[in-house]
Amino acid sequence: ASKLGLPLPRESREKDAFQAFVEKGFDRWKDAIERFKIHERSALHLAAVSGLLDAEKTPISATFSNILKRDMEDNRSALKRIFSSIRYLCLQGLAIRGKTEETSNLRQLLIERSLDYLPLQKWLERPEKYKWLSPEICNEIIMDFSLATQRDIVATLQSRVYFGLMLDESSDISAKEQSMTTLKSMKIFLGFYETATTKSADLFNIVMDTLKRFNISINNCRSQCYDGASAMAGDISGLKTRIMQTEHRALFVHCRSHSLNLVVQAEVSRNTDIANTMSLVQNFIAFARGSPKRLAWFHNFQDQNDNADANGTSFRPFCPTRFIMRKISIISITSNYSSLIEWLQDLETNEDFVKCKAEAAGFLASFQRFDTFFKLEMLRQIFTTLEDANTQLQGAQLNFQRAEAVIEALKKVFIDADPKNVLMSCGRRLKLQQNFMIWMSRNCPVKEDLRRDALDRQQLISP
Repeated sequence: ASKLGLPLPRESREKDAFQAFVEKGFDRWKDAIERFKIHERSALHLAAVSGLLDAEKTPISATFSNILKRDMEDNRSALKRIFSSIRYLCLQGLAIRGKTEETSNLRQLLIERSLDYLPLQKWLERPEKYKWLSPEICNEIIMDFSLATQRDIVATLQSRVYFGLMLDESSDISAKEQSMTTLKSMKIFLGFYETATTKSADLFNIVMDTLKRFNISINNCRSQCYDGASAMAGDISGLKTRIMQTEHRALFVHCRSHSLNLVVQAEVSRNTDIANTMSLVQNFIAFARGSPKRLAWFHNFQDQNDNADANGTSFRPFCPTRFIMRKISIISITSNYSSLIEWLQDLETNEDFVKCKAEAAGFLASFQRFDTFFKLEMLRQIFTTLEDANTQLQGAQLNFQRAEAVIEALKKVFIDADPKNVLMSCGRRLKLQQNFMIWMSRNCPVKEDLRRDALDRQQLISP
């Protein structure tokens, strides 16, 4: 008790006992038993024992402090799980809210996670109103995630010094015009920014404001890449001109992927045969997908044919914005050609599809012609090559030399074709035509003159 600094009585009557048992030590061993019995009843001994017992007990204030500390740890861990749940929904692109707060994705995810974690369950069941789950709090948490991500991106950009600038604009679902800003050190997306107009001056202000907020100097910009719109690429007052007036080393390069898309779109529109074939594909896919009943009926024919090339592929609509990305739509037709013909023939006579009989007959007449089949095969090869080139032009590691090499390779494929390859293509066309006509004569109930024409071609063209 003395070593612990506990208060002990030192009155005159306890002085001898204090010296004997605390300061000097006990030395009257011949009377030890009697002295020990007297000492057990003394005020000094009772005070020491009482003080030691009290010292071993936890103070009530400390007990309350431990309870509060444990509650704080549980609440902190529950809050971390709320943060991680919001982050998970954002990363997966899922909605946080629902029709009601109780049926929202966030609430249901937290309820599921609380089954394995009691502190989170207590947090969700607490009677208090504040649980950090209101829409305002969730939006604030998402904004904190966004700012933290942007700070990491900016730190990476600042460590690499130089960067390239990419910007494009489009309207969202609420008809508000928004611009997208990307700094290309490793193709890092910075965010969407609302703009009232798409004038070059407003876009320039958005770019400069974005760089200023992220503490990035425009003097380190070495490249610009936009589409060919006048507000972007105009030589007098376009965005690229305004930026080059601020930093003359920021060289402008028209987006190669966008240029390729415009070239292909212009050439397809100029060629009547190809334009008609593309229109046929677009209208047919809209016809097939326009009725779930018709599409389900087509899948029955697809399953019966068991075509390995089709592999359950359904008709895919054209990409509405990227003209090059149409290979998958054409393949969805060429790989299902047998099923497609049989399906259209059935629609032409099936009483359950009387309303679409005329349309089905028109499409059937087109697809039973060899020139349609040949053009589709040709377009499939062309768009396969174009899509491969477009993928390379959008690569994260792309540089100017690599982009030029891809374009030169395309020119060799489509412009500088070897005459021998052209003759070989004609030979393939004859072989393809022969196989098509024989297949039509054997598998499709077409007119007799078409069947005779196929047999005549079989005799004239050697396999």
